[in-house]
Amino acid sequence: MFIPRLSDLRPAALLLALGLALPAAQAAPLNGSFEAGLNGWTVLGDAAALASPLATEGSQIAWIGNASASLVDDATQAAGALNLSGLEPLAVGQPGGLEEGLGLTIGALDPDPANFIFAIEGSALLQDFVTLAPTVLHFDWVIDSADPLAGQADGDQAFVLINGVLSTLGGPGSGSFSTVLGAGNHRLAFGVIDVLDPLGSTRLGIDAVRLAAPVPEPKSWALMAAGLAAIGFTAQRRSRRR
Repeated sequence: MFIPRLSDLRPAALLLALGLALPAAQAAPLNGSFEAGLNGWTVLGDAAALASPLATEGSQIAWIGNASASLVDDATQAAGALNLSGLEPLAVGQPGGLEEGLGLTIGALDPDPANFIFAIEGSALLQDFVTLAPTVLHFDWVIDSADPLAGQADGDQAFVLINGVLSTLGGPGSGSFSTVLGAGNHRLAFGVIDVLDPLGSTRLGIDAVRLAAPVPEPKSWALMAAGLAAIGFTAQRRSRRR
């Protein structure tokens, strides 16, 4: 078998030969396009994977809602009409409720308790996973709401929870979200809550949850190239002395 000398390798090939390329990220979370329904995800409250023209990856999207399965949420709809799964949203601010299911302390989902703005119920999807290297987490989202205050401090809230850090996703509309995770164990959750009252239901759609290796900064590439050049120069000098 032919084994090339370091002096025979160009920088790109040398990079691969030395195994200096970024390690691949673990292919998790599982079922991030929801083509297998909600398999791999823990369901807290009302959620369902449904075929949707809004899907950005595959044909299905995960919807998470805060509408009751048995009561009227919006005056123009029949009781339970806006519920997704037949399961009730979970209480917020109580033992055994949504916060406990997410691993949060009671009160963590209240938007502004100092001004008596509390969450009362909600639903979420949850998954724990591991990354083997620094990794970019990405997902697409869409919010549909009958609450005129959705996305504001005193209206319904849609959120993503990453390792205990809560980020709201705004009001009705759509968008994408990306962040860098370090190597290690992670908890990812998506959810939606009713704030102050159960009227004006809201649902959050999630799709294309995926991981990708981050792109090194130009400075990092420059340092790597300089190191490779030095290795190649040293290898050439040694070969000439033989």
